[in-house]
Amino acid sequence: MHKLRSVLAGGRSRATAERQGSLEAGDSMNTASTGADTQEGETASSSADFAECPFLGHRYYLPVRRLFRTTLGQVYLARNKETGQEVVVKMLERGPAVTKHVESELLIHRKCTGHTNIVQLIEVFLTPRYLAIVLEYAPGGDLLEFVTQKGQLLEEEARWFFQQLTVGLAYLHSIGVDNRELNLSNKLLTGDEARPLLKINDFTYSKSEQINSDPNSALGSLPYTAPEVLSNTMRHGHQADVWSLGVALYKMCVGLYPFERQEDALDARTAVQNVLGRIARVEYGIPTSMSPELQDLLGRMLVKDPSQRISIPGIMAHPWFQSSLPQGLMDLNGRVDPTAARQSEEEIVSVVREAQASLRPIDTDNIEEMADDILAEEEADDLLEELSLTRDYASGSMQLFPRHDRLRMEDALSPKPGGSLAGCPLPYPDRFTEATAFIASHGDSLSEESKLLLYSLHQQATVGPCNEPKPWGWSVVNNAKWQSWKQLGDMPSVEAMRLYVRTLEEEVPAWWAQHTAGGAGAGADDTPAANGVPPPPAAAAADGDAAPSASAPAAAPPPPPPPVPAPKTRSVAEVVVEGSWVSPYISSDKRPPPRYEHATALIGSELYVVGGNYGGRYLNDTWALNLENLTWKAFVPSGAAKPVAEGTPRVPAALPAIAGHVAVPWEGSVVLVGGHMKAKEAQPDMPVRLLDTKAGTWSAVECGVAEEGEELPRPRGGHSGVLVGSKLFIFGGEDMMRRPLGELLVLDLATWQWSRPEASGTRPGPRSAHAAALYRNRYLLVFGGGSVAHCNNELHCLDTQTLEWSQPAWEGPVPPPRAGHAGAILGSTWFIVGGGNNTSGCADMYALDLSPLGSGPVQWTLVGNTPVESAIASEGLSLLPVPMAGCMISFGGYNGRYHNAVHVYRPEGYLATHVGAPQQHAAAGQAAAAPAAKAAPAANPAAAAQAAASSALAAAAAASAEIAKHRAELEAARREAAAAKEAVAHEVAIMRRQLESSQGAAAEAEKALEEARTALEAEQGRAMRLEVEVAEAQQALGRMEELERELQKYRLSAGEKKGSGIWGYISGSG
Repeated sequence: MHKLRSVLAGGRSRATAERQGSLEAGDSMNTASTGADTQEGETASSSADFAECPFLGHRYYLPVRRLFRTTLGQVYLARNKETGQEVVVKMLERGPAVTKHVESELLIHRKCTGHTNIVQLIEVFLTPRYLAIVLEYAPGGDLLEFVTQKGQLLEEEARWFFQQLTVGLAYLHSIGVDNRELNLSNKLLTGDEARPLLKINDFTYSKSEQINSDPNSALGSLPYTAPEVLSNTMRHGHQADVWSLGVALYKMCVGLYPFERQEDALDARTAVQNVLGRIARVEYGIPTSMSPELQDLLGRMLVKDPSQRISIPGIMAHPWFQSSLPQGLMDLNGRVDPTAARQSEEEIVSVVREAQASLRPIDTDNIEEMADDILAEEEADDLLEELSLTRDYASGSMQLFPRHDRLRMEDALSPKPGGSLAGCPLPYPDRFTEATAFIASHGDSLSEESKLLLYSLHQQATVGPCNEPKPWGWSVVNNAKWQSWKQLGDMPSVEAMRLYVRTLEEEVPAWWAQHTAGGAGAGADDTPAANGVPPPPAAAAADGDAAPSASAPAAAPPPPPPPVPAPKTRSVAEVVVEGSWVSPYISSDKRPPPRYEHATALIGSELYVVGGNYGGRYLNDTWALNLENLTWKAFVPSGAAKPVAEGTPRVPAALPAIAGHVAVPWEGSVVLVGGHMKAKEAQPDMPVRLLDTKAGTWSAVECGVAEEGEELPRPRGGHSGVLVGSKLFIFGGEDMMRRPLGELLVLDLATWQWSRPEASGTRPGPRSAHAAALYRNRYLLVFGGGSVAHCNNELHCLDTQTLEWSQPAWEGPVPPPRAGHAGAILGSTWFIVGGGNNTSGCADMYALDLSPLGSGPVQWTLVGNTPVESAIASEGLSLLPVPMAGCMISFGGYNGRYHNAVHVYRPEGYLATHVGAPQQHAAAGQAAAAPAAKAAPAANPAAAAQAAASSALAAAAAASAEIAKHRAELEAARREAAAAKEAVAHEVAIMRRQLESSQGAAAEAEKALEEARTALEAEQGRAMRLEVEVAEAQQALGRMEELERELQKYRLSAGEKKGSGIWGYISGSG
């Protein structure tokens, strides 16, 4: 029966749970927990999913995990930062995907604000790319799954859900809404308790008096369809919902649909035909095991003639419904208050209309009006950059598009530098054409779900919107294809092409390389003429039928054009500017793709970049930037090293896709430790890998433990690593379940053995995405980091010699809490840049003076701020010091956009105090001495020297006095600040004690109240028992009085008989 039930349920199963997240026709705004999905691993989110969350940093909502993604958007579980309430945030791509069905569904949800049995809409808002819909979270799954797990429900259980469903449906009818999609799969439950509350969801096909269209359209799930919907001979509305409600009640009580038979499991097509016939003829049976009241109710609901069918008020007055009715259930419909919604209908419509306007074609007749609007909003320096012209692939017509989302349109209409991540250099639609050719020859290896998505996107790109009628389930495959295509709505063909290629790249990142490896693809054998450049003569002859004769007169060749001078390459030391971040010119044609959460290591004059995260995918590539000429070199592929001699811990192994790892230089090689990987490539222990920089190959290092009986560290990502001699100190990170870690590990690179040192002092709490650095080759510094819930700005220090943790005292403005930042030490200053927290990204740069470490408080200084769109103001960027150039260099990052830019920075005055200062001072002295000698050749050397000495002594004395004055002022200000700090700390301590006392008193009062309630309940029970005993005693006393009266009567009667005596006996009267 499983095959039939899958057909009858409309194809809604765990495998298709992701597509329930779409808000287009045919799908619902399902807010159920994806517990079923995560059991199969389909929706387990990664740190990449979390970092790519479009509303990361929102004022109110903190993402917890991504539940699933669809063709048109993503669905996240989030938490309200103020209330702690868990919600579902559905991200629907702006543009054609935001159809009228989305607007109508949102307005219906808003009208139901405050109803306990209807999923609540919290609010809607816009991001640059998505329409965000915040809904109530129902973690208990759906009612169909609940019924399926139990097989069938007892009447009491079915009545519990039926009563709630009926009351919610009654309210919908009262506001003029016909549900038209009333089935168990979109009825959600609040939790795992025995009797969870029911929530009505999915108003995609619902019809309202104000919104939506033809009430006679045949919509809904097949087994719940009423006969009048099939015949389409009359207007169907409320009574069709009553029929569906009866089918739902039957399904709960019996475990089967009323028109389902055991023999239908043999053939799906025949099953659908039989079910349709039975619905039209109303052929079903009611089990006699049901109570008479339930049989009567079902018999009055499943009636063919809608006019003879019982109504919703009739159901609510039926004896079976009224039995065991929960207290207050009938009053719910009167408590609904749409005015209590956070947003008005006008605000919701305004947000939805703005989302619908994105990426819509523009009428070229109104181009002047649009140009005025763009200039008035000052959205760009150049009007032409706000418009893009493209050819519709399906119709061949030219269309003009506004570029509201610059990144999205650039990705859709033009290839990125160096092609896409997969390496395809072609523009659209050629890139789409090559992608379809690759799918045609290599598509068998893709999953069935990916094939379905690619099919619908291909149809949308080549044919256009789906206007074909929906198949009535003759083929489950055809029905799924139609549904997937239909939900794309009016999406433009260029957007469908972009999504097609993006989906392919997610499944097969190296598809272009595979496609061109065998000579296929436009880019494999095309001459430069394909890009608008004439082919050389040899290529032209090869493509023609025959080469021109050698004796043919040749035209005089044109004079060669003057050579274009190549730009002069410069080293990183030549491009750096003191006090400013500089992005140097990179002369390489090929550059690494944008990324974040990568690792970098500096060996000599080469900066190595390994792995990272780009577009939600982990990378496995390796690049090297030569700092002497600023050119990139790629190690393609990041393959395995050649076999090594036996007995060594190195094992040849290719680098897997990885992010959140640590890289350090070691004896001319790069050591890679930890990192997040795909689930299928995950390892039980912390992975350690070694890059041979000369050969460009990778090896896996098999590590041991220093002490017998210890276990190898578990894998992690987002940790820090600092090399002290031959020992690599690893701290923090998060495990594969995204739980923060706080342990300290040491890997001895000389022996490749792990150890867990016991450190004393105040240890840092568990955290990841923090910054760590080594100072004076002894002190390990840790700053910031955090978990999914919060970030911090704590500063910790570990003395690697004594293994003691401490929190250094500090002064100055402390950086705000952050995670995902980077840091580098130049001289005695630790620079902190980038990162973000739960509210916003961090576009500032701080410097920490470490010179007083160990003797006094360290000093924080705000160096400056960077533009928020800059790569420096990013999360997951890397930052390394470059001693040979006296600067630091950054790469990558993510701040809503992925970056692959290189930036260098040198503090002001750094060279004067650290690098080559004696030489600079000597040169300055010579330059100053030469003009002085020419100007005064005859001056007395002794007098000049004496005057200079006197002047120097006077200046020194004045400077000393000024310094002493400033020191006194500083010391006074420091003492005042210390006193104020101590006073505030004392006041805070007092308030904390008061708060703890109040909390303790409240807890005691709560406990006493609970005890009083328990005692009251016990006394109430005792009083009830006493009342019963008193009533029984009163009844017994009443019976005693009657017996006493009877006894008295008998006594009187007996006395009269006894009084006649012997005379009575003689006379005959006795």
